[in-house]
Amino acid sequence: MSRKKTAGRIKANQVERFLLAEIRGDVSACLMALHNNVCCVVDAETQADLNYFAAQLKTATASGKHSLFRSAASLLAALAQLPPQPVAASAMRQYVRNGKPGAVIVGSYVKKTTAQLNKLLKEPDIIAIEVDVYLIATERSALLQEVLHQAALAHVASATSVIYTSRAERGFADKAARLAFGEQVSAFLMDVVRGLPNHTGLSHQQRRHHFKRRAVRWACAQGFVGTWADSAGLLSGALSVRPPALCRDAGGDFSRQCR
Repeated sequence: MSRKKTAGRIKANQVERFLLAEIRGDVSACLMALHNNVCCVVDAETQADLNYFAAQLKTATASGKHSLFRSAASLLAALAQLPPQPVAASAMRQYVRNGKPGAVIVGSYVKKTTAQLNKLLKEPDIIAIEVDVYLIATERSALLQEVLHQAALAHVASATSVIYTSRAERGFADKAARLAFGEQVSAFLMDVVRGLPNHTGLSHQQRRHHFKRRAVRWACAQGFVGTWADSAGLLSGALSVRPPALCRDAGGDFSRQCR
C-alpha cells in the first residue's frame, strides 16, 4: 500500500508500524526514537485506542518531537480531548427537530461507505437521490435545482432524503486536478444542505456544521498539525495508508511523519 500511495518512493519495509497491542501499552520510547521523517502507520480499533495513543504523542511533543499527520477526524478529537458526543450513535435516528423527517448527505465513495449506503437505502421511508458528479461542472444549476426539488418532494411525503454522490471513481491527470474536483463536489453538497427545506428535522446547528470542506486543517498549541482528507488527495511528503483496523473505526486514511 505504501508503494502504491507514494508511487514507489516509500517501500513497505521503510514504514514503522504501531500495532494495536503496542499502542494499548507504552510506546513513548518508540515515539522518541523516530527520526529522519520516517513514515509510520498506527493501528486502532476504538476511540479509546486513539485517545491513549494521543496522550503519549502529546507527551513526546512536549519533549520536542514534531509530527505531521494524515488522519480522519477521530484523531483530532483525541488530540483535542473532546468529550463524547451528546447523542449516542445508536440513538442518532431520534436526533431530529420536532420529529420531522431529515436528510442524509453521503459524499464519500469508498467501499465501506458504499456498503453502509446500500444498507441505509433498504430502510423504510427513505428516498434515494443520486448526484451525478460528472454533471456538476457543466450542469450545476440544473442539477442542484433537481436534487433540491426531489428532496422537497420527499419531505412533503414525510420521508428522509438520502442524497449521495455517484459511486464510480473518476481518473485524473494529476493530484491537483483530483483535489480541485473534490472541492467542486464539496461545494455542491454544501449548497444542497443550504437549500434543504427550512422545516426539515435537521436542526440549524446540524445544518451549519453538517458538511465541511473536504480538507480541514487544524493546529493545536502543542505544535500538532493535522489535515483531514479523503483518498482524493495525498499530502505532499506524507504517506497515505489505510490500515484495516483504523478504517473500521475512523473511516479514513491515517499516517504520520516524525523527525
